[in-house]
Parts: sequence; structure tokens; C-alpha cells
Amino acid sequence: MQPDQVHLNFPARPEYIRLTRLVVSGLAAQVSCSMDEIEDLGIAVDELCSTLIEQSVDAAEISITFTILGSTLGFRATVPVHGGAIELDELAENVLRATVDSHRLVFEGQLAIASMEKTCATTAA
Repeated sequence: MQPDQVHLNFPARPEYIRLTRLVVSGLAAQVSCSMDEIEDLGIAVDELCSTLIEQSVDAAEISITFTILGSTLGFRATVPVHGGAIELDELAENVLRATVDSHRLVFEGQLAIASMEKTCATTAA
């Protein structure tokens, strides 16, 4: 079974992060995540997008792919950044550990790549 994918691109500016929260909330509701899980996913994408935006080059664009496979929601975002390592601060790291099943932030070439995954405990309809 192939996962469904939803793509979102936007300028790497903080005012567009809310679009990512809206999309992840809608997708999480589609796979029957609980309200707490939906909120957790919104917080997690906010943390990852904020980190990417803070370290992106001027006039960059963030490219995001959401994947849905069963009750698992995945997120992968890329953005061009200034050279060097990219890291989450301690608070963001703790927030992500508490809200999603797995997350990763890596630097490849001139791109920062953030990813996460959460499997929701489906709620009764």
C-alpha cells in the first residue's frame, strides 16, 4: 500500500507556520487522531518549522511533504540553510520527544531536513 502524500511549499517566514499547523491538524483528524494527538502534532511541526526558518538563507522556501499510511502521519521538510550544522535547542528537543514517536534534523549539502512521525491511537467514531 502506497502512502497518501500532501505537499506544501511556502516562504521561509514565521507568519506562514500556521499553514503547516492547519494542514497537519486536518490530516491528523482524517486519520482519527485524538484532540490531544492533533495538538501534539501542531506543536511538533511548529517547533521543526521554526528551527528551519531561523537558520534558512534569505528568500528561502520550505518544502514539506506529509505522508499518511494507516494511522501514521509523517512529516518531512527541507529548506536551504547557511553552511554548518543545524541543531534543535534543548527545549525544542524535549517538546519533540514528548509529542511525536520519532524526529530527526540533519544537514545535507546546503539543505536542512527535518522529519518526524507519529502513529495515532485511532478513536472510536
